Amino acid sequence: ACLNWYRDLLHVRKYLLSKVQFHLCQALSDEVIHLQWKSAHDCFSIIVALEGPATVQDEAWKDMQAYGINEKDVVIGIAASGRTPYVLGGLQTAKKNNILTGCVVCNVDTIIGTACDYPVEVNTGPEFLTGSTRLKSGTAQKLVLNMITTTVMIQLGRVKGNKMVDMQLSNHKLVNRAVAMVMDEIKVTAEEA
Repeated sequence: ACLNWYRDLLHVRKYLLSKVQFHLCQALSDEVIHLQWKSAHDCFSIIVALEGPATVQDEAWKDMQAYGINEKDVVIGIAASGRTPYVLGGLQTAKKNNILTGCVVCNVDTIIGTACDYPVEVNTGPEFLTGSTRLKSGTAQKLVLNMITTTVMIQLGRVKGNKMVDMQLSNHKLVNRAVAMVMDEIKVTAEEA
């Protein structure tokens, strides 16, 4: 089963960061969490925003097929406006195929919110700079995604008390954290841990 972030390009950098952070801290393969967006130039689009493909509603299901998506998966659509055609199309088709759907949008009573099983509608109000949804909307969506990934880790049993377990010990900070956790849990010295 996978958790799929399903996103147009507008905020793809934030969700890529979420995926990277999630992967670094938890011992999960790339098969567990996907970030997906539509672009003719996928890698280039991380640096330079290419918005055109986000308007293609019926391309979404084709893109999801590359991951072998099925009814054991969850698709979460992310769109500040709550009306991005690509995200809407992906959610509608996923739902028709008995795949659990959710969304994170920054308006209430949106077409994307009504198209999914579990909408999260965070009413952030107008942006300080009109049209710059990377401000309030992007920040609010990132907070919600952090809550979702944390909840997933708890449900998968990768948290004990208030501590992450099953971490990838990929740097000194995480190694030190793991040693401290073992010391605290079984009351041993740092050398023994």
